[in-house]
Amino acid sequence: MLKTNRYGKKIRTLYNEIIAKQRAKYECPKCHSKTLRRVSFSIWECKKCGFKMAGGAYTPYTEIGEFVLKMLGER
Repeated sequence: MLKTNRYGKKIRTLYNEIIAKQRAKYECPKCHSKTLRRVSFSIWECKKCGFKMAGGAYTPYTEIGEFVLKMLGER
C-alpha cells in the first residue's frame, strides 16, 4: 500500500487497487480451491495441488482471456 502524500491521489488509488488484485487468492482451475497465488510476473501457483500456470500480470486471467472463454462456452 502506498501511503504517502506524493504522486497524487489518482495514482495512489490505482496503485493500491492493482496491489490488492495481485495479492488476492483466486480459484485454482484444477482443484477448484481458493489457493491460487501469484509467484512472479504472470506465473501463478496453487498452494494445495502445486499446479502452475501462466496468466495475466496481476490477475490469473486477463479480460480478453475471460471474453474468449465465455465465447467458447468454457465459463
